[in-house]
Amino acid sequence: MNDTTQSNDSNFQNMDALERWKLKRAKLDEIEVSRVLEALGAEGNQDGDRKKWKCNGYNIILKNDSTWLNGNVGQGGKGAVSLVINLMGWDDEERKDTKAMNWLNEQFPEELKGDWVLSGKTDDEDEGPKGFRPPERRDDTLDEVREYLINKRGLPPSLVEREIAQGSIYGTKKWDRDNRKWEESQCVFIGPSSAEVRSTLPDGLKGCCPGSNTTSSGYQVMFRGGHKPIVAQTEAAIDALSFHALHPGVFTISTNGAGRFELQYKLTLEAHRNNFGSHWAYDADTAGDLAAQRQFNALYLRDLLSEKYGVAVERIDEWILGNKIQFVPSESPHEFFLNDPEAKDYEVASLVRGKKGEAATMQLTTERKPATIVYKIQKVCEPDLEKGRFEVELTPQDIKNVLKKYNAVRARPEGAKDWNEVWKRQGHRAISGYESLFEEKVKPAKIEQKVEKQPAPTPVAVAEPVEQPTVRQNRFARNPVRS
Repeated sequence: MNDTTQSNDSNFQNMDALERWKLKRAKLDEIEVSRVLEALGAEGNQDGDRKKWKCNGYNIILKNDSTWLNGNVGQGGKGAVSLVINLMGWDDEERKDTKAMNWLNEQFPEELKGDWVLSGKTDDEDEGPKGFRPPERRDDTLDEVREYLINKRGLPPSLVEREIAQGSIYGTKKWDRDNRKWEESQCVFIGPSSAEVRSTLPDGLKGCCPGSNTTSSGYQVMFRGGHKPIVAQTEAAIDALSFHALHPGVFTISTNGAGRFELQYKLTLEAHRNNFGSHWAYDADTAGDLAAQRQFNALYLRDLLSEKYGVAVERIDEWILGNKIQFVPSESPHEFFLNDPEAKDYEVASLVRGKKGEAATMQLTTERKPATIVYKIQKVCEPDLEKGRFEVELTPQDIKNVLKKYNAVRARPEGAKDWNEVWKRQGHRAISGYESLFEEKVKPAKIEQKVEKQPAPTPVAVAEPVEQPTVRQNRFARNPVRS
């Protein structure tokens, strides 16, 4: 890294949260709106005019690369962020800008040259996990960490103590220079080359620390007792711990959000290569459903396109992860067929824009449609692959075949939003039952060293399927590298 890059990175880290957010928004807003429309599944060149597009039933007119007009409602704007908000119907939602920014970052990861996270920015991609800087370890926060995880989150004490003892969980806090006081304590969940941070306050900070390699690393909870050949993916570290408490024999990993498709897909492929099944244990909401559906769609297209064009599945994986092949499921029940794979057809919902000042809603229609995957080939990957937008319908047997081949399950929390809520509903008997399964008693850890005196965690990257298609050592059946 040259001096200029170091200076820019230092300046970025010294910005306050609002300044960083504004910088990210401005960068994402520069994406050409025509590219955004393509990612939304819009159809261009309406009436032979390249400036006219059709998207979700709306007629969009482009004035230039950044200015747009929704002809149906007479509303226009400038920039990619406002366009996404308008067409997704998020105008009246809280944090609508951040929601649109997250969507844009997922669709166009190359625009930010790395993974921008809540508390900062990773180093350039070519530097990899060398820029990983976990938060300072502070022993004086451990009591608050225990109080939060055991009493507020209801996790088994022996599980929390085990994770603290092996350095997978610790506490930190920052000095507020402006108000000259310490901020609230935060829990730090360490992965091989990432760190997930969560405040001990209900509405406090949560996200990844600067430099986290979120495309290949997440917080891991090793199985305890009998080992089952299953890898469970959750959205957050708290959920990973809760899922483990319910299923101690399962290797569980947090992907730090529903939108981490690259990490999620790599984990599913690695599990499959090592004869492990995958449980997509994301939250029971639209974001969690979409995350699971994306995984299924990718696996189905992986086999379909490989057979259709005579291309190795590893090449298909490379194109999917490189956004050369995209699939964009909408928030319509027929796109969430993974939640009900036995059905022959599904009710279709349409986006209905409310009156002025009212939010748009998804409303069911009388139309029914089979399970359908819509995908686009953005660029010509091979001479035989045609660029364009395609649809493929699936039968219930098609869905069963894919789930059986990859031993995959949509583990959706029942009657709850997430797995911590499921666990807490079990009550004290569940905690006693978990503790009674294991005879060893883990004593509270006393950590003497500061984090800066410890060696950096050894990265355990998820192998790229294209570069190493053969079976490798199974990380799910061994102790993970800990900091």
